[in-house]
Amino acid sequence: MYVVTNVFSQNQGTEEKVWIVDDDGKMYINKDLPVYLWLSTSPDESSKKYRLKSHKTDKFTNPMYFDTEGHNTVHSPFAVDNKTKKIKMPREDVVFDLWSDGLAPVTSSKLFDAPKYIKSGTIYYGKNLKLNLKSTDAVSGIKEILLSVNAAAYTAYKSNTDLNKEGNTSIKYYATDRVGNVEGSHSKSFVVDITAPIITKTITGPQKGNIYGQKTKIVLASTDNLSGVKKQYYLIDGKRSVYSAPIPVRLVKKGNHKFNYYSVDNVENDNKDDGRAMDFTYDDVAPTVTAEVVGDQHKSNYLFVSERSKIKLAATDETGVKEITYGIDTKATNVYSDQFFLKKQQGIQNISYKAEDEVDNVSRVHGKQIFLDNKTPVTGITYKTPQFFNNGTLFINGNTNIKLYSKDIHSGVKVIEYAIDNNSSFQTYTSEIKIPDEGEHKIYFKSTDNVNNVEVIKESDCFVDVSSPEIFIKYSIEPIGKETKDGKSHDVFPKHTKVYFAATDKWCGTEKIYYSVNGSKKALYVSTQAFQQRNLIAKKGFYTVVITAVDKLGNSGEKTETFFIAGE
Repeated sequence: MYVVTNVFSQNQGTEEKVWIVDDDGKMYINKDLPVYLWLSTSPDESSKKYRLKSHKTDKFTNPMYFDTEGHNTVHSPFAVDNKTKKIKMPREDVVFDLWSDGLAPVTSSKLFDAPKYIKSGTIYYGKNLKLNLKSTDAVSGIKEILLSVNAAAYTAYKSNTDLNKEGNTSIKYYATDRVGNVEGSHSKSFVVDITAPIITKTITGPQKGNIYGQKTKIVLASTDNLSGVKKQYYLIDGKRSVYSAPIPVRLVKKGNHKFNYYSVDNVENDNKDDGRAMDFTYDDVAPTVTAEVVGDQHKSNYLFVSERSKIKLAATDETGVKEITYGIDTKATNVYSDQFFLKKQQGIQNISYKAEDEVDNVSRVHGKQIFLDNKTPVTGITYKTPQFFNNGTLFINGNTNIKLYSKDIHSGVKVIEYAIDNNSSFQTYTSEIKIPDEGEHKIYFKSTDNVNNVEVIKESDCFVDVSSPEIFIKYSIEPIGKETKDGKSHDVFPKHTKVYFAATDKWCGTEKIYYSVNGSKKALYVSTQAFQQRNLIAKKGFYTVVITAVDKLGNSGEKTETFFIAGE
C-alpha cells in the first residue's frame, strides 16, 4: 500500500494526491491525478516499457483523466485465449479495473454523555462530555480523522475524546482519504461548565443564634458564571421543595429542625454534596409575663395598694426575654427596668403590660386593675354611761365603757390602736375599754387601713372618778350617855333628838342619799324633817341606821351607825 505521512499543526494540513494498490490488488487513484498508460511485454517492473499514445484522441491522453467517480475500466474489445491465442468465444472484453476517487470524506461529530443547555445562541455542556467523530468515504476509504481542540495542533482522532476542561471550547476536525482527498474543516464552539453554582444563605428577621421567630425568613441566593442557575432547592427535615422566594420559618412547627439547601445549574452541576446544612429552632411562643404588687396590698372587691406599693413585672421565655413594656392608664409602651410606683392619685388605675422575647414573639397585652388608696381611716371615740360633763371636763368612773370606732371606705380598717396616757405603749383595740385608775387621763388612738395607711394620732381627755362620796351623820344634841349592845358601847340620845344625814364628793358631787333603819327598805333621804316625820326613831331602844350615798357617776358609799334613844 502506498502511504503518505501528514505533518500536523493548528492549521488544516494538506495531503499529497496519490494512488494506491490494496493488498487485494485493487487500485485507487486520486481523480485529480493525470494518468499515463505504459505497455510492457514483461511482468518485471524494471523491464522495458512503452507509453501508449492515442492517435484518434491524442488531446485527451498523455495525460488522461478518469471521468467517473468510483469504478473505472481500461479494456480491449476482445479477449484472446492465453493458450490458443485466439479470440475467446463467445466474445468478451478484456477489462482492467481501477477506482477513481475525487471526493473528500464526510465527517460527522457527536457530543454526548453530558447535559446540554442553550442560552442566547450559546451551547453549554456539563460534566463527562465526550466527543465522537465518524467519517465515511465512498471509494478509497478513510485514512485518518484529525482533531484540534481550542486551537491546539491537529492530532489524529482515535476514539471518543473527553472534553472536560471548563470554559469556552472550540473544536475543529476533518478527515483525509487514502488517495489524498482532504475534507474541509468543520468547527464547533460551545462552553463546558463543570463547576456547581455558588449558593449563599442569609437569615433575615429576628434571630438569636440558631433560634428563629415568626418573622424570620431564610433567603437563598445562587450565582453561576457559565450556564446559569437553573433551580435552588431546600429541604426541611428531609422534605425537598423548590426555592422561589424567601422562606418564612413560621411554616414549620415549633421545635428543632434540620435545613439543607443546594442549587443546580442548567447543565446539572449541583452543590448538594458540599455539606450545606444547618440546625435551627423555631420559637413561636411568646414570653409568660406576670405582674405582682410589692408592699402594701389588700384584696377585696378591688386589689388595693398604697402610695408606697410598687409594681413588679417579670417574664420568662425559653429563648430569652428582650423587654417588658407597660403603661398606667395608657398603652404598654414604657420599657420596664425596675419596680415602679403608681400615680399618686386616689382611685382605680389600670396597668397594661406585655413582654417580647429575643425573636420578637410578643405576648398578649395583660391588664391589672389596682385601686390606689392613699386616704387614712377616720377613728372616733364614744364614752358610754355613766358619765358626767362639768366645766369642760368629762367625768367617768371605772365602769364606764369607752368605745373606739373607725371607718375606711376603700381598703377597709385593718386595726385600731390606743394608748392610755404617755407612759403606755399602743395596743390593739378589740373591745370596749375601761380605765380603773382615778384621775385625769388622756386616751391616744389611731387606725391603720388594710394597705397600711396610718391615721394621725388623735387624743381624748377624761377624768376617772372611782371614789365614793364621804357620808356624815349629825345629831341635833350631844349624847347623854352610853349603852352597851353586843359588847359594844353606843351613844345615847334623848327622844327629841333629830338626826341629819349628809355626804360630800370629791370630784363630781353627791347625787342621792339613801337610808335604812333597823333593816327597813332603803328610802331616799330628802331632808331631816321628812325623816323625822316617819317616826322611825320615836321609841326607846337601839337603832342601827345604814346610810348610802351615790355620786353623779354612780360611785356609792355606805356608812352604818348604831345609837340608843332614851325614853321619857
